[in-house]
Amino acid sequence: MPGDELTLSRTPAMSSGPFKQYENSRLWAAVQEMITELAVSREITVNTAPEYVVGYLCRELVARKFVAEEKR
Repeated sequence: MPGDELTLSRTPAMSSGPFKQYENSRLWAAVQEMITELAVSREITVNTAPEYVVGYLCRELVARKFVAEEKR
């Protein structure tokens, strides 16, 4: 349905935010895609800024060593 997609817009505040190191990474893209799929299928509702949710999950996955941090 139109409007069901998770909107992930990058704002200037986000660009300088705490999760900048994960933006444009494969991890960010994968997490963003999974959250979008769940939101579109109405399995979850995201009530916090989507960029924060994606960034937080990326940071935690790396910190807990579930994924390796990408080298730039």
